[in-house]
Amino acid sequence: MIAGLHGRLAHKGADHLLVDTGPVVFKVLAPVSTLERFSEEGETVDIHTHLYVREDQLTLYGFSSEEELRFFQLVLSVSGIGPRAALAMLSTATVEALQSAIAQGDADVLARVPGIGKKTAARVVLELKGKMQALEISGPPGGIASGQREVAEALRSMGYSAREVQEGLSAIPRDEHVSLEQALMIALRHLGSHHG
Repeated sequence: MIAGLHGRLAHKGADHLLVDTGPVVFKVLAPVSTLERFSEEGETVDIHTHLYVREDQLTLYGFSSEEELRFFQLVLSVSGIGPRAALAMLSTATVEALQSAIAQGDADVLARVPGIGKKTAARVVLELKGKMQALEISGPPGGIASGQREVAEALRSMGYSAREVQEGLSAIPRDEHVSLEQALMIALRHLGSHHG
């Protein structure tokens, strides 16, 4: 129904933004990652939104990237997970780190999120693992994302932990001119300099 908002930032709260779209000001709950992108009241904002509908509530959740929105909607599809828990995940770690952890079956990353225990984390991993692997393969258009999976698998086969793999991947520039071999070398150099 409301897929996105384009307007002026009227106010930034601890967990929400007020977006003035002209005749209407929308209250949008958002994760820390999105809140940090905006600082100046009056600045123009573009937000991808998800309208959460229940009998007694209509709540708008907003994200600065489509990846965050897609992840939020995927997590909501898991039984027993509500929007607050999904927001808490995105406020605790990046989409890339969360997707990678789920794809690799690493429930510990999710279990560290406030309000999500080990059982819930395990359920999220169980239900979304296949979907995250598919997302990792396709990745966003352009960039090295399509090769991230191969690099991650190569690093894992060398004995690096999930956290180290994520560190290595974060060092790779998002540039379509980087080959798989170069990406792997950059990740290894980064890990070598930090763990040497």
